[in-house]
Amino acid sequence: MRYLFLLALATALLLSGCIQPTPPANTCPANYMKVGTDCCLDANANGICDRDEQTPPVCPPQNKNVCTYPYIQVGADCCLDQNSNNICDKDEQQTAPTCPACPPQTKTVEDRIKDCKEGGTANACLNRLALELNNPGICSELGSYPNPDNCLKQLAIKYQNRAYCNLMDSLSMVRMDCLDTVGLPPSSGNMSVTDRMNQCNQLSTSPKQEDCLKALALETNTPSICASFLYGEYRDWTCYEQLAIKYKNKGYCDQLSGWDKDSCIQKVTDASN
Repeated sequence: MRYLFLLALATALLLSGCIQPTPPANTCPANYMKVGTDCCLDANANGICDRDEQTPPVCPPQNKNVCTYPYIQVGADCCLDQNSNNICDKDEQQTAPTCPACPPQTKTVEDRIKDCKEGGTANACLNRLALELNNPGICSELGSYPNPDNCLKQLAIKYQNRAYCNLMDSLSMVRMDCLDTVGLPPSSGNMSVTDRMNQCNQLSTSPKQEDCLKALALETNTPSICASFLYGEYRDWTCYEQLAIKYKNKGYCDQLSGWDKDSCIQKVTDASN
């Protein structure tokens, strides 16, 4: 009997060494769970692998204001940056506007005369200034004769104003040349024929005076001007004849006599046909 007990015990021990023990149901580390033969993370312990859970996207924070050019974002606000230097215009140092935004700084005539005198070519500068401003008073700043008179002559020619010639000394040679150069003054609504005749008579020589008066008679249809050409008892028949032909008026020929009158009438007749 004792023998049978020992045999049974030996058999049991032999069998226990051949059979593997059953492993525990969960062999995954902490925060992991068993899925089939693998382990997966289940950090929130909700029985679902974290990899299988739907997670909402993380959105960036929305700005309170959306700034568009030429504005830039500064904190929660927008500010103007017209020169695109990433500095708010309101924070930049204010400077005076430059030309052409600024109106031009105009100088007085006195200041411009002073500038000319301080330059290296004072007379040339003053002469140009007088012509630019049509100011004969500036010519007196040009020193001694003949500089002021030459300045006045240039003014008279540029602006066709014989009065500038008469601002010179009556004995000035430049004055006589100025009066001859400017010649017959242009027709003006505020200048009478008599005034224009007086200006013609200021020319330096008799032939120039007569040419000027004859041109004035033809321009204004004034035959009385022709009567001023007296040489003793002789009249300048060409003045009346030219008037008669231009205006087709044979009555002007009556101021002539003999062959001159007949010739004048014939020429008017020919011009009228």
